[in-house]
Amino acid sequence: VLIYTRISSDVQEHDSHARQEQKVREVFARQGIDGGDVLVIRETGNADVSRHREELSKLLDAVKDGTVTVVDLADLTRLARGPELAAIIDQIVAHGARVVSGDGFDSDQAK
Repeated sequence: VLIYTRISSDVQEHDSHARQEQKVREVFARQGIDGGDVLVIRETGNADVSRHREELSKLLDAVKDGTVTVVDLADLTRLARGPELAAIIDQIVAHGARVVSGDGFDSDQAK
């Protein structure tokens, strides 16, 4: 299980990495996901598709190599927005992993 948090700027201090992680752990409890052995990846910076996002690359590598089978987020916008979001989710799911978010998304339910 992997928790991915991202804050875009200092403006988002109210939604810090710790707060996002806590929200995800609450989702674990509601959905019966074992949150014992969790990898946490924290990224700071905007989701501009024109720049390399090192931490997102780590997330995708962990999914591709099978280290991670569930990716949890406070909300889907932490990954990306627009068409890039759908592409990232498709890539994660194509490698057999599940995406769950605090805003109600569950790729297992979307099938």
